[in-house]
Amino acid sequence: MSLLKEIQANAAVAWSPVKRRAELLALGSKGDGGVGFENNGGEFKLVAMDLSDPSRGMVTLGSVKTASRFTSLAWRDVPRHHDTCPYGIIAGGMADGSVSLWNPALMLDREPGTDAPASCEIGRITRHKGAVNALQFNPHEDSAHLLASGGSDGEVYIMSLEKLASPGVFTPGGPTTPQAQVNEITSVAWNTQVNYILATGSQNGTVVVWDLKQKKPWCELRDPARGAATAIAWNPNEGLQIATASGDDQHASVKLWDLRNSTSTPLAEFHDHTAGVLSMSWCPNDPGLLLSCDKDNRTLLWDLFSRKTVAELPSDAPNAPQMGSDQFFGGGLAGQRRWNVQWSPQVPAVALTCSLDGKLQVWGLSGGGNPACRPPKWMRRPAGASFGFGGKLVTIANPQEPAAPNGDHRRFIHMQRVVSDTGLVAEAEALDRSLETKDFKGHCEQKIAAAATAEERSVWSFMKILFEKDARQHLLLHLGLDAEKINELNAKFNPEAAAAQNAATAPLAADPAQGPGPHVDPVTGALLSDRIDSGMGAEDVFSSGFHPNGGDQTAAAASPASPLSDVSALAAALPSPLEEDKSKRLDAVPAPVYTEESENTLMQALLVGNFEVAVNCCLAYNQLADALLLASCGGPELWEKTQRAFFAHQQRPVMRVVSAIIKNELTELVDVSDLAEWRETLAILSTYAKSEEFPSLCDKLATRLEAAGDLHSATLCFMCAVNVEKTVNAWCKESEVEARTHGHTFALHRLVEKVSVFAMAVDQPDQSMGPEVAQRFAEYSSLMAAEGRLDIAAKYARFPDLSCAILKDRIYNAYPMQGRSHPQMYSGPPSTGATAHMPGMPSPAYAGAPRPGTGFGHPAATSASPAIPQASLSPLASAAPKAGGFPPDVVPGSTENVGPQDLPIVNAFNDLVSQLQGLPLTMMEQKQLQEIQKGKEIMFTKLNIGELSPEVVSRLHEMVACFGQRDFGSAQGIYVALTASDWAQHKDWLRGLKSLIHISMKRFR
Repeated sequence: MSLLKEIQANAAVAWSPVKRRAELLALGSKGDGGVGFENNGGEFKLVAMDLSDPSRGMVTLGSVKTASRFTSLAWRDVPRHHDTCPYGIIAGGMADGSVSLWNPALMLDREPGTDAPASCEIGRITRHKGAVNALQFNPHEDSAHLLASGGSDGEVYIMSLEKLASPGVFTPGGPTTPQAQVNEITSVAWNTQVNYILATGSQNGTVVVWDLKQKKPWCELRDPARGAATAIAWNPNEGLQIATASGDDQHASVKLWDLRNSTSTPLAEFHDHTAGVLSMSWCPNDPGLLLSCDKDNRTLLWDLFSRKTVAELPSDAPNAPQMGSDQFFGGGLAGQRRWNVQWSPQVPAVALTCSLDGKLQVWGLSGGGNPACRPPKWMRRPAGASFGFGGKLVTIANPQEPAAPNGDHRRFIHMQRVVSDTGLVAEAEALDRSLETKDFKGHCEQKIAAAATAEERSVWSFMKILFEKDARQHLLLHLGLDAEKINELNAKFNPEAAAAQNAATAPLAADPAQGPGPHVDPVTGALLSDRIDSGMGAEDVFSSGFHPNGGDQTAAAASPASPLSDVSALAAALPSPLEEDKSKRLDAVPAPVYTEESENTLMQALLVGNFEVAVNCCLAYNQLADALLLASCGGPELWEKTQRAFFAHQQRPVMRVVSAIIKNELTELVDVSDLAEWRETLAILSTYAKSEEFPSLCDKLATRLEAAGDLHSATLCFMCAVNVEKTVNAWCKESEVEARTHGHTFALHRLVEKVSVFAMAVDQPDQSMGPEVAQRFAEYSSLMAAEGRLDIAAKYARFPDLSCAILKDRIYNAYPMQGRSHPQMYSGPPSTGATAHMPGMPSPAYAGAPRPGTGFGHPAATSASPAIPQASLSPLASAAPKAGGFPPDVVPGSTENVGPQDLPIVNAFNDLVSQLQGLPLTMMEQKQLQEIQKGKEIMFTKLNIGELSPEVVSRLHEMVACFGQRDFGSAQGIYVALTASDWAQHKDWLRGLKSLIHISMKRFR
């Protein structure tokens, strides 16, 4: 409880009902605050409070003097008068029996710096013959123009403000209702659910519930003590529950009535007040809270559901009632009594009080007092939801109202599986099917067809090539080099050879009766046919001058034969390709020069057999072709020298390739090749590189591309080189860039998909691809688990690190198991790197492909491993010779066989646990200490029977040294290393070791 604002004002008060101006209060003064009986008139005032301002003062926005004092005040937002009264209408009950109507907009909307208007009054209704003790507007929107008033003359009037100029006035019982004994009306209250039901309280303790439709009382509630009904209030959410307050000092109480059950016996009574109750207010924001104040100077906050007071507003006056004239006249300490309490209709947990000494205080009720058995409605969750591991969503729904003490307190919890990203799950399922069925080529084809970018299409195209049987040939096809189509170009440059090849491949026409005959050269066949057709005999043939090697001897005698005469004739008969080639001519090398001197020098060198001089002469005169012909006769050394000279004279790019091919200098070719033409270089390597050289040459080309900033092209070459590390690292970099444009989840799935398929192509398990890939796979596994696909998640949590070990354990315990009597821990990462799988589920037996010498391969035909059911294991069974624990002759925790060199481990762990046992531990830490003891015994038992490897024992010695120096941070690092390498074998005691280090770090700082 805290006092927020305070102002000196002996006045009737009303909260602003307008939400946008909820900080406003209307005040109508009840007197000048002095002791006396004179009437000096009143004052109407609007004040504002700023709850963000720590000061307690309020700001007066305007005030107007009135001829009569106020006795009651009501403020309502009337929808049908929004045009003229945007801030609602304020009704003031006056001591002279009149009801004044005020428009606060006239005071609030005035120009800054101008005085308040002389009067904001827009109407006055005069019907009562005494002071108007109570006023209330109808709370229903369609009846907001109805105002109920009760006066000291015992009359109750309903005033219709539909027409402000001429308000209508009528009585609840109609004009013909007989007048009963006159009793002063102390309070009026409209029903919160039925707009034609009105309750009135009187001085004799009678509460009448009126039915305005029937124009007669619906029921009466009587106080047996006949004490005044000082206040009445309807339940904000239940129209058949009403609370009444008694002003009798001997029977002070607040009664709660349920009109469905009885009108003579209240549903509940609250008796914590020791003097008559003066005012009461039912919280509009929580029907379970009620505020009341009484003559004993106590202001109590009630929880109606528990029927207890949960708080009391502080007061400066003593609790004992003050007697004497001061109390009677409202002076002295009795003047500090609160006579009015009201909840704010718009601001939860805020209420105001008015005291007889003229103080108006605004209180915050959000703290202090006794702890409530339930939270207030404005703080209570109407619904709750929590996501659990495995894509589970747990939801709860609280009823709008708390259950009664004897009501139904049951609450239902709903659990369902939620898939937040259906597209991701669909793609993950498609990948899982491809990996299970080993249809890697089909998966690559689907990704190629669905690729959105050329880069993505090229990656999956290269991936598909890795699974082809003849990978190099398919690589050339992908690079646009088709050997068959290139072979067809031979017809352009050598039609006769192409025709001969076609004739050789075509069947010869022959007499079917004779069968197939021998192959005959076409020229020889023509000559023979000519001779045979002419009827010439052998003698005629030999005497004709025909010679099979030299042709016609007569012609030979007439003209000396040239060795290239037949070739020249053939070349003359060929169509020249120059006639068809219209492309740009290249000025590659100077033309050869032929002189008499060069010819003489060449002839002399040939005559003496000096081919080196002949070659050098040809090179000097740019006769390169002649030099190569002569060098072929001069031995390998001259041939190699001439080749170098020949290629040194060549400027055409193609000759650089020819040089590298002939001299087998592919490494140098890669070093100097044009990176813009990397595809041509890759094709050369695919065609001419040896199997053992191809991966390293591709890797060299990829490294150059990576250094030049062409990461995508470098990645493709790394794939051809089967460089798993660099390929995956490049994909990780691309994934980071892709995440910024397409989202992290999309990029993560793309990365995992490529790495998984690539691992199958190169026959290398993805567990060995480094910590960064392990982190990405663990993240992807968590993502699949969050989508509810635990089976898929288990297949990716297979790396030998702590995060995957924890994830596998959660998956194991979250997965529904048949016949499992108690939760078991899922086996951790195997030290051999084998793929972990869930019991009862098929193992992700992804096929690998043996790599041929080129570095490319295809998947081997392997069958999926069947699911192997695993027996339920006790916590000690992971390292036991048989299921169920250690052999019977082994005593858990025994250290009798531990060698002296390992006894420091036993002593250090025992000492540390003993120190923790002597500390004041929390309940949670005590439970963890039990787990530590159990794990310690298992570790000692394994150390005793020799089941801890030397590596594990060595790390335990290192950890013990850290314990001695209180360096628990380093001990935690050793623990992480143990879980990464030996979790599967020793998880039963490593869990307790984790708790031991955690508590020690916290307790021994």
